[in-house]
Amino acid sequence: MNYAKRQLQTGEIFCLQERVTGKWFAFQIVQVGIEWTSYVVLDYFGEQRPTCDDVHSKCPWKHSMRPLLKDMWNIRGELEYYYALTNWFPVSAISLGQYEIMVNEECHGWGQWPDGNVFRWLERWNQLPEGLRRLYRSFDLLDQTQVKIGTLTTRRAVWSIMDDVLAAASDFSELDQLPWAQRVVANRDYQQLIPFLERRPLIEYLEWTNHHHEEMDLRQTNLVELKTGGASLKRLLLPDSCGILKFEWPLHPDLQIECRGEGFDLEIWLDLHDHPLPHFPLPRLHVLRLFKVSAINVGQITACYPHLSELVIAGNPGTVVEGSMRSLAQLEDLQKLFIRDMFGFMANDFPQPEEWQSLYVLSMSSIPKDTGQALRRLYKNKVADLNIYKLRSSGWLAENLDNPFRNWDGREQISATVFRKATALWKQLRQSLAAVRLLPTEQQIQAAEDAVRCYTEAFNQLNRRNDFIETEEREEIFTAFEQAANEIADLIDIQMLCNIFDEYRDF
Repeated sequence: MNYAKRQLQTGEIFCLQERVTGKWFAFQIVQVGIEWTSYVVLDYFGEQRPTCDDVHSKCPWKHSMRPLLKDMWNIRGELEYYYALTNWFPVSAISLGQYEIMVNEECHGWGQWPDGNVFRWLERWNQLPEGLRRLYRSFDLLDQTQVKIGTLTTRRAVWSIMDDVLAAASDFSELDQLPWAQRVVANRDYQQLIPFLERRPLIEYLEWTNHHHEEMDLRQTNLVELKTGGASLKRLLLPDSCGILKFEWPLHPDLQIECRGEGFDLEIWLDLHDHPLPHFPLPRLHVLRLFKVSAINVGQITACYPHLSELVIAGNPGTVVEGSMRSLAQLEDLQKLFIRDMFGFMANDFPQPEEWQSLYVLSMSSIPKDTGQALRRLYKNKVADLNIYKLRSSGWLAENLDNPFRNWDGREQISATVFRKATALWKQLRQSLAAVRLLPTEQQIQAAEDAVRCYTEAFNQLNRRNDFIETEEREEIFTAFEQAANEIADLIDIQMLCNIFDEYRDF
């Protein structure tokens, strides 16, 4: 979808086509502002382009358009009512004229111009048997009823079926005692798992590792997100409902993925590390998200996946093959580009704004300082959402290359003082654990425990003063600890040190 400036009128109704189904939907402009404009989606979704008669029908058997009231899953009677950027309006939107505004309440949502995806979710919900919809809405988080799966006792009211529960079930029909589950996490091979998923359409999320399948046929399931991998897996068949595919290494070099429209509605997530970019036979892949990239030739991305609408490249930090950024101009359908923690490229390696007809989001962080400053000037007022920040000098990169807290430098709720203190605590932990090797065997365990306790209590104190640790920071503090602890894994039981960390942390 392309975007451009357009003169909008309060009350004007537009229609657009949803990209996957090709069906038409409509929305009304509610309030026009200089920067932001509010709109409400209307209750039309059909094969035919709507007309003025669909807005206010004169036929008694045909209802007029009204604001869409969403009724699906835990949402009941909510409007699809948001603010979007005024000057970046969908070029392909067709006006049906100006009408009386259909809502009178205030808008509180912020987002983008509608793409019709809400109607696909409504269709998914309505396609579920009525009994399953009632079952889903009967979920009571406070239900303390206990059920027995094999020798394992667990609560009936759970969202996730974890691997220990799967392993305890001699027959997967026992899992019918967990009627509200939506997610399954499996860490070994289970012959009964796919048939179980096929008869449980409420289960939409699957994480399956350490299996031995050469072929995994999930076409009869109702999954929307899958995380898997494995060197044995040669063929993966996805249901039309699956929109997110996450991979873990190892991967078979010739893995074939079969899905609707050669990836037209699919996004792939992958921690690349030092591995080569996989070339899946998905020439129409919609979204590609690469994380923990060590090095990348961007030209390989554009050659393999020429129709991407969104691309994420996040380094470890990582480097870009010299001159390969220029190939991004080949992605004619690209709308959103996110680059983080990537180095080795200059502004003149980057495409010019006029080379992209569809790009409206450009977000870059932790990139070379000179490059970022030049691109900020080049793309100013050329894309709707431009965010280039946390620019790094060559000295910064050399100093923080191995620092697990490097992303804290410039993070919104973290001060420079907290960043420096966290870095110092990590360095001190590494030094203290490295010194354990020099001690007599009988002193090593106590010294390692003391080092972990000091590290953890120091973060407790730092957080009491600054109140900055949230979910992401908590995980990063643990990752930094784990990285340091792994350096003495041949001497000390790492799980024991993890227990010390959990025992003393307050965050």
